[in-house]
Amino acid sequence: MNEKAKSIGCENTNFKNPSGLYEEGHVTTAYDLALMTREAYKNPVFLKMEDEPFYKIPPTNITSETRWVNNKNSLILKGSKFFYEKCVGGKTGYTTLSRHTYTAIAEKDNQKLILAFLDAPDKNTYFADSKNLFEYGFSRYKAVKLFSKGDKVSSYDINKDVSIPLLAASDFYYVEDLNSLGQNDLKDPVGNIHLEDKDLTNVSFNEGDTIINSRININEKNVGSLPLCSGITRNVSHLTVAKNSIDKGLSKFKASYVLTFTGIFLFGTTLIRRKFKQIKRRNKYKKFNI
Repeated sequence: MNEKAKSIGCENTNFKNPSGLYEEGHVTTAYDLALMTREAYKNPVFLKMEDEPFYKIPPTNITSETRWVNNKNSLILKGSKFFYEKCVGGKTGYTTLSRHTYTAIAEKDNQKLILAFLDAPDKNTYFADSKNLFEYGFSRYKAVKLFSKGDKVSSYDINKDVSIPLLAASDFYYVEDLNSLGQNDLKDPVGNIHLEDKDLTNVSFNEGDTIINSRININEKNVGSLPLCSGITRNVSHLTVAKNSIDKGLSKFKASYVLTFTGIFLFGTTLIRRKFKQIKRRNKYKKFNI
C-alpha cells in the first residue's frame, strides 16, 4: 500500500494497517486522498460498485444469512436531499479520532473534479459543502487541452541537415481560471514550450521513444512539464559519433582562436591609441614652447 501510494504521487501518506483504524504513524492528507480517489476511478469495477444504491451479500461459509448493505454516499442517491446529478461516486469514512471524511468525483462537460474532506463534524456538513464546492469549481475553472498525445510540439536540431520532430508523449491540460479568461495567450501553445538542456547529438533512438523533457509556460509562469517523443528513428554509427566529437572539438578551437585573436587585436589597438595620444601631447607641448 505504501509503495502504491508513492507511485501515484502521495508524499505525506503512511499506512500502518489496511483497515484505516487509528494507529500511531498511520497518516494521510486531503491532497493525497484526492490522488488515491483519482487512481481508484480508473478501475471500472470500483466505479460500478460506487454507483450501486445497495448490494446483497449472499450467504458464505462463515455467515449463513443473506446480508444487505446500503450506499451511504447521499450525493448519488436520487431520493436524498443532497442528491447531486453531476456526482459519479464517492467514499465516506469515519473513525472516532478522525471524525467524518469524504472523497468524491463529479463530472460536467467531460471535465472531472475531485474533492476531499477531512475532520468534518457530520455528514450533513460535508454533503452540503461538497455540492457547493463542486459548483464553485465548475463555474470558476475549465480544463483546456493544449496538446494531444502525438501532437508535434517542437523540434530538436542536430545540425543544419538533421532535425528531430518532438511529439507529445501524453495529453496535456491547462486549468484555466475563467475569472481571468482572455489574459492567457493560448493561441500559440507551441511558443510556450521550453526544452530541457540535453545533448542528443550522439544518441540513437526509435520512433516513439521518449527522448527529452519540456517545460510549459503560460504568461511566463510554469504550468507543468511534458515528456516528448521522437517522431523518427535515428541510428548513430560509431563513425558519426567520432566525427561529431571532432567537429565539436574544432568548433571549440575556432572559438578559442577567434577570442584569442580578438584579444590580441584589442590589446594592440589600445597600445596604438595610447602611443598616439602620447605623441599628440608631446607635439602640443612643443608648439606651446615655440
